Amino acid sequence: RPYNNSGVAAKYLNYFGGASAGVKLGLWEDNGNADAGSRYLIEEYVEDYKEVYEYKGIETEVVADGECVLKINATLATVLLTNLLKNAYVHNCEGGKISIRFSNKILEIANTGITVPLDPTLIFERFYRGEKKEGSTGLGLAIVKAICDENGYKLEYLFEKQMHLFRIDFR
Repeated sequence: RPYNNSGVAAKYLNYFGGASAGVKLGLWEDNGNADAGSRYLIEEYVEDYKEVYEYKGIETEVVADGECVLKINATLATVLLTNLLKNAYVHNCEGGKISIRFSNKILEIANTGITVPLDPTLIFERFYRGEKKEGSTGLGLAIVKAICDENGYKLEYLFEKQMHLFRIDFR
């Protein structure tokens, strides 16, 4: 039976002070009510993940066609983005590729990995792992889904051009 993730996000939101607190391009605002510049956060964390997973020889591309700015708690924005990034690196293959694209209110993170699509009806469920990988608990995408649901974002999984693609529409 599918697990309802809505309570998970609500706990995060309550713990971290609600969705209206945040950061703007990484600088803390005194009033605690600002936009989180997700492009800045991704660029910050991509460098960290590239270093950790350097041994895999993964080529990472970041393309920005506009600025992607979210009205969200800064901690939740970080959890959302780092879970997607970690997923892309952990489930990638040696010599693989990661593509990160922004355009206005859309974020796409695609990665190579297993050469068959994952089950779209299960991928966002807790503890689901298409293929068991060291460093994966099966919780990251469930948390991403819960945060998206709580904030009214549309999250989808696609398998295109032999890449696993996660797209978030923030509108």
